[in-house]
Amino acid sequence: MVAVRVAYTYIKDDGVIKNVFPGVRDLDQTDVFGLRASLLLKPSETFKAILRFTHSSSTGAPAAAYATDIDFAGAGFPSLAAVPGSDRAGLGFFKNNQPLRGSQKLKSDGVNLRLDWNLGDAVDLTSVTTYDEAKWIRFQEGGGLPLSLAPLYEDGKDISQFVQEVRLAGGDAGFQWLVGGFYGRDSIFVTSYYPWMTDPRCGAECDFWLGGGGIGFVSTNAFRQKRQSYAAFARGEYELTPGLTLALGGRYSRDEIRRSDLIAFIGDSAAPELIQTIGAPADGGPLAQRRNFERFTGEATLSWAASDDVNAYASFKQGYRSGAFNAFVFLIDDATIAPPETADNFELGIKSQFLDRRVTFNLAGFYTKYKNQQVISAENGTFPLRRVDRARIWGLEADLTVRPVSALTLNASLGYTNPKYLRGMIAGIDVSGNQITNAAKWAVNVGADWTMADLGDGSVTLHVDARHQSRVFFDINNTPSIGDGGYTVANAQLSFNMRSWDFELWGSNLTNTRYANYGVSLQSYGFSYLNRGTPRQFGARVRHRF
Repeated sequence: MVAVRVAYTYIKDDGVIKNVFPGVRDLDQTDVFGLRASLLLKPSETFKAILRFTHSSSTGAPAAAYATDIDFAGAGFPSLAAVPGSDRAGLGFFKNNQPLRGSQKLKSDGVNLRLDWNLGDAVDLTSVTTYDEAKWIRFQEGGGLPLSLAPLYEDGKDISQFVQEVRLAGGDAGFQWLVGGFYGRDSIFVTSYYPWMTDPRCGAECDFWLGGGGIGFVSTNAFRQKRQSYAAFARGEYELTPGLTLALGGRYSRDEIRRSDLIAFIGDSAAPELIQTIGAPADGGPLAQRRNFERFTGEATLSWAASDDVNAYASFKQGYRSGAFNAFVFLIDDATIAPPETADNFELGIKSQFLDRRVTFNLAGFYTKYKNQQVISAENGTFPLRRVDRARIWGLEADLTVRPVSALTLNASLGYTNPKYLRGMIAGIDVSGNQITNAAKWAVNVGADWTMADLGDGSVTLHVDARHQSRVFFDINNTPSIGDGGYTVANAQLSFNMRSWDFELWGSNLTNTRYANYGVSLQSYGFSYLNRGTPRQFGARVRHRF
């Protein structure tokens, strides 16, 4: 048996953030092409091979920054405060006024091969091999104002990843088992260029006395990182009694990470590489860093099938994130290493169906404790990788699906979490008791799918959904303005589906809700910035299957 499948996508828009600066196009603009091709070979009932190729490319303008907490005069930059438009006066939430649009170019290619053998006696061997390579160039203006404040230039190249995993699985009705091994290697070379406060309209206050004859503060760095990862894992499920199953698993992980070719400069607008702060050392030098990290993690799950429609479970699972080098390095003191992050998760839950499976209800409660949680910290224009000693999250999640008639499905979910840092000092500040960044306490989702007409070879369907999220903070200090106070977003889609064609009309963020999804405090420079969510949009899609 031989089969081929090809899928592609192309998305392009003119930019979702309006730019009022004369002659400069709109911002946050998408131009994405993706292709996936698959080849299936099945010469016998006991062997199957699937070869996949993927390609994606993305250009356009990156996310547009939204400046907030603007106080250039208070930060010691009165010349910038005097520039018209530097206070965002007269601009709506989804508008910017910036002369530098920014650009990006991302490209990735990959190949994946999966081999499945049935070895007989209920034993299966699976091999998964993957190779990917990529590169990117990104220039993003950091203020969104008619000033040159904090643009970011990044160039990532020589990016590659190879992964090989082998699994052997087997068993019978009373006992299922799996063992396997994993090997991966990846590498990346990145250069970064950050010119801070280099707007030529800034006066003497933007002369930081570096001696290059220009203004502002310019930092440049480059580094290469290579990593090799190894793992061995095993898992077994044993039916203790009819309906009662115990699953035990373990994984040993080892990561070997090396950073080399690290070099950094500081300067000003006239001489960006005026002072070399870090020189690329030879192998074995103080910043040709090598670190090995290893960890054993385990899991245990006890599940009980009370009936065909009700299942309950209790589980304990451990998670592990390898230690990592700080990538934002401009001084030797910045060359820090974050230790491995670990998480222990305890969960109790129930999954159920009622009324001839027209109602599905799931409920879970969980508690997760973290050790050495890795965080990005904004510190006077730098963003080093730090760790918080202890943190925890506990909460409840519930979801309900109801199918009152075959043509209508209603669903709702509710989540409550209590995310806190328990112990940690970041840049000399005690963050104990603060809410974990990017973690909302409340999340609510509701939706409905209605088949309005059944046309035999096709159908007309309507989908609506809405989600609500409570307050989140984007910095570990829980700065109120560097976050989002909570929002609700509603979406809808009307579809006409035929045998091989789909025609769709859609609308997103129908109420044009203002919300943010990321933010950084740069108050030492007189402002902070947020990345905004997408404003209200309408569109149409056509899909063809062949």
